[in-house]
Amino acid sequence: MRSAFQGCNKLEIAPTIPDNIHSFSETFAHCTSLKTAPKLSDKTYNLYHTFYGCTSLTGTFTINGEISTYTDCFKNVDFKNQNLTLSGVFSNIDDIGL
Repeated sequence: MRSAFQGCNKLEIAPTIPDNIHSFSETFAHCTSLKTAPKLSDKTYNLYHTFYGCTSLTGTFTINGEISTYTDCFKNVDFKNQNLTLSGVFSNIDDIGL
């Protein structure tokens, strides 16, 4: 789903993602109105720049899977002021872009 919704400024709630989709490179990048992230499959492996610049995200985002790439997944996202929480298992937290 590379860049599928990138820059969709009016998107507030992510659509339901089929379980057979596992790569989300830049899928929601710069969706500045996105408030609710989708539930992702446990087989997800790529979150490169997925929520980069999503400045309206709130709630809890769970990462369960063997993520091999999540470089800057949440770059320019303010967890404290946006009331956003991460949960799950992280193999390399430094890459997330907090």
